[in-house]
Amino acid sequence: PVQWFSVTMCYYGLSFASTSLSSGGPYVNFMLSVMIEIPGYVFCILVMESWGRRPILTFCQIVSGVACIFCGLMQGVEDPDIKNLQIFLSLLGKFGASASFSIVYLYTAELFPTSIRNQAVGTCSLVARLGGISALLLDNLKVYWLPETVFIIIITITIILLIIIIIIIILIII
Repeated sequence: PVQWFSVTMCYYGLSFASTSLSSGGPYVNFMLSVMIEIPGYVFCILVMESWGRRPILTFCQIVSGVACIFCGLMQGVEDPDIKNLQIFLSLLGKFGASASFSIVYLYTAELFPTSIRNQAVGTCSLVARLGGISALLLDNLKVYWLPETVFIIIITITIILLIIIIIIIILIII
């Protein structure tokens, strides 16, 4: 479920923020953000069978995360070349996020046994919707806090939840 939360928050956060990028105008930026999803899905189709689900999911999340971090560090820069690099990094992050979003559905459905598959995917989808809601709330919180502070808080909460889930899994195995 933590994967679903972070993948959905990144995917929808990039989708909502694409219209506020500095150059190109909101319509062009949103169109680019939508169009970059197609190569992300094609990438998944082409490499998922040969590389496996987990490595591709990890790779796409790392690509998305690193691109988003560097894109966020470029906020407020007025140089046109840097603005174009920021749009490129945002699109690279959206590429990784859309690929991760499609992989996480398939990976979760294959992970659970048939008897609980519907409940498991439904529960994970519920957690994902909480990530989508938090992406909207984070966009509204930037008025009061710097976006970096908000994302650091959310990342910290996600890491804490991940550690708790790992501890629970270890206790169940033992």
